[in-house]
Amino acid sequence: MDQAQIQIQIENEMAGRGYDSYRRKVQNNIEKGRESDNPYAITMMHAGLQPFVEEITKFIDRAWRATPGRKARAAVLLQKFKDIDVVAYISFKAVLDNVSQHRTTAAAVAVKIGNLLEDEVKFSVFNQDDPRHFEALKDHISDTKHYGYRRAMVLGHMRNRGYTFEPWKKEDKLRVGLTLIDLLMKSVGLVKLVNKGYLFNKTKRTYLEFTEASLAWVKRQRVNRFAAYPLLMPCLIQPKDWSNFADGGFYTERLRNIKAVKTKGNDYSKEFDEENPEIFYQGLNALQGTEYGINEVVIETANYCWNTNTEVGDLIDAEPIPIPPKPFDIDTNDVARKKWRREASITHDTNAHNRAKRFQNICILDTAEKYKEKSFFHVHQADFTGRLYSVSGSFNPQGTDLTRGLHKFKKGAPIRNEQDRNWLCIAGANHWGMTKASYKERIEWANNEGIHIARNVAGNPESYVSLWSKAEEPWQFLSWCLDMNGLDEQGYGFVSHHPVMLDGTNNGYQHFAAMVLDQDLANSVNLCKSEEPQDLYENIRTNLLFNLSVDQELLAQDWFNHREFITRKLIKKPIMMIPYSGTSFGIATTLKEYFVKHSVEVPWGTQTFKHYHFLAEKIKESVANVCPCSTDVMSYLTTLARCFSKEEKQIEWLTPSNFLVRQNYLKVKRKKIKTQMGHSTIRLTLQEDIDELDKRRTVRSFPSNFVHSLDAANVHLALEKAKSRGIDQVCTIHDCYGAVAGQIEDFVTCAKESFVEIYQNNVLDDLYDQASTQLDDPSKLPAPLEMGDFDINEVMSAPYVFS
Repeated sequence: MDQAQIQIQIENEMAGRGYDSYRRKVQNNIEKGRESDNPYAITMMHAGLQPFVEEITKFIDRAWRATPGRKARAAVLLQKFKDIDVVAYISFKAVLDNVSQHRTTAAAVAVKIGNLLEDEVKFSVFNQDDPRHFEALKDHISDTKHYGYRRAMVLGHMRNRGYTFEPWKKEDKLRVGLTLIDLLMKSVGLVKLVNKGYLFNKTKRTYLEFTEASLAWVKRQRVNRFAAYPLLMPCLIQPKDWSNFADGGFYTERLRNIKAVKTKGNDYSKEFDEENPEIFYQGLNALQGTEYGINEVVIETANYCWNTNTEVGDLIDAEPIPIPPKPFDIDTNDVARKKWRREASITHDTNAHNRAKRFQNICILDTAEKYKEKSFFHVHQADFTGRLYSVSGSFNPQGTDLTRGLHKFKKGAPIRNEQDRNWLCIAGANHWGMTKASYKERIEWANNEGIHIARNVAGNPESYVSLWSKAEEPWQFLSWCLDMNGLDEQGYGFVSHHPVMLDGTNNGYQHFAAMVLDQDLANSVNLCKSEEPQDLYENIRTNLLFNLSVDQELLAQDWFNHREFITRKLIKKPIMMIPYSGTSFGIATTLKEYFVKHSVEVPWGTQTFKHYHFLAEKIKESVANVCPCSTDVMSYLTTLARCFSKEEKQIEWLTPSNFLVRQNYLKVKRKKIKTQMGHSTIRLTLQEDIDELDKRRTVRSFPSNFVHSLDAANVHLALEKAKSRGIDQVCTIHDCYGAVAGQIEDFVTCAKESFVEIYQNNVLDDLYDQASTQLDDPSKLPAPLEMGDFDINEVMSAPYVFS
């Protein structure tokens, strides 16, 4: 079987159909009296799927013999499946994939299951009922690659032969999903329902969490590769190039529901392609064309750490944190009781999060094992603002430090000279945690302490875990040690496979500075030439501490008297949130989460919210002091969005890469759903869009979406330039650009050129012109902002734009 055939088989497995064919092979073995020879049967037993299949079958049988009702509706839909194994497989995978993402509501998982099952029915009904005609039709349309034509032909033949498909209602999807979740809990006990708020949020929701008993299942999972694979996996052959909105990515028809842009609305695709977004498609194809391999030393070391319960970075396998002991006077002391309940709740949340993370680790390690010694690629798509993502679940080069460390560029490139070596040195220093040092300091560190660490680690990573695990990004640092040691031993000509990643510094503020050509902000965010990297976060922290010192309010005095808690690390994320429409409440939540996550004891504790909300307001005030133009731009964009809100119109705009962004926030209709799960009655809220503009979200979200779209356009243009210049091993994570050491400087040059190209034109004037054509009364649009005197061409000589 060649690689293309294997890829089709993998895609069929992802869609659930490969399971069915494999099950038939297993059945043949059973009929021949060789059941014990079936590794799949053993795997299924380990995964706990056989009891789940039996429970679904019993449910359908009971429902058909009972009186009609709400549960009967789920049975009506489930009986459409000839093979209940497929239902169990899809549901099981959807639950595991979604619960491993912490804080996933039961309703969201249930609807996801319903969507997947609906797709399965839709794609299989014609094939099952009329296989001969279906195969003939496939031969007929095989001479064209145009997905729209092929789909139209299939649907036309289905209509002509009397086949129709009535879409499932969202409520039906929810009920089917909830039923299957309930049956999974009864038969396997892997997950449970939890009704709770989060931290100080008193609004309670019903979540799915892994049970405490799931830890034993996770341990056992090491011999079961089946259930831990993500729903969508990497490709063994290069994904199909995107040529239009619907034609590209995976090869099988069943996975063609994954479009170039993840968005709602069928009319959007036609209008999108009419704008000729060729640069976007070329960028998407450049990422999909990058060939990866598994770093075998990293996967072996990760397995060693997992099996020996050695925690390193993202890879955790610690025992659950014990619930704090109850105070002796819990029945009579209200203060002590509330404090204990709060601490117990936080401990429970942490343990639940860690259980989800353990499964995610299993998923990552098992997928890496599956692709070890193979070449593979990742299918990519964009969100509605144009930002590019891999669709391969938690295992992709945009993921955690562990997943990035496991990925290497398959082909690699030789280290030819000192310049290439220096970029590899900078990568190692960045992984260690020296991103705020100058390039000279990073190179010196790598050539002294770094190379010493690399020599020790490369020879025996397991023995030196305590050394390399001190890095800020330990798994990528381990990968770097292997390449740096190889270069040290072989000299120039050594082929490096390590991705060198350079991140934009304060990227949202970089875009604000460029929009209005503000010289001061441009200096602060490294858009200008300088010997040392500038640190906007530290500048804002200095202003924040000064403001607190002169403020007579008691809350300000509390914070200033304990200013040791106000670290750069604490305020970094809140500062990053502000260009993306971060609210005071959201920033306060982030601050409080930081103290909880890092177990920082503050005098006022985590019971109160007022201290965190006060600090959030002071951070926003300091941002306005240090970079006033950012506040001006945010205000301008918000005012523009209000013009659309008043006319009840959605906003759309064309980015510099000809990517059509349509911001379409609709109000939702909420319907209360009451259902019986196990011995409990739960109440969930089903949300469905209605055809009415959500004015509040439209206004609040526009500034961040506009900045995201410009950032995405920069990536599209940079990838297109890189591809035209023969740079064929690239990865991007929003404003972070990665390539091999021998090509990273050229790739970053492409990103800088694209940034300059975007802002040589006044993007706010262009936005004004586009808005004017969409509004009935453009006279209400805000007046243009005053432009500064920053020369955007300075970006080309600025060394720390991406560093």
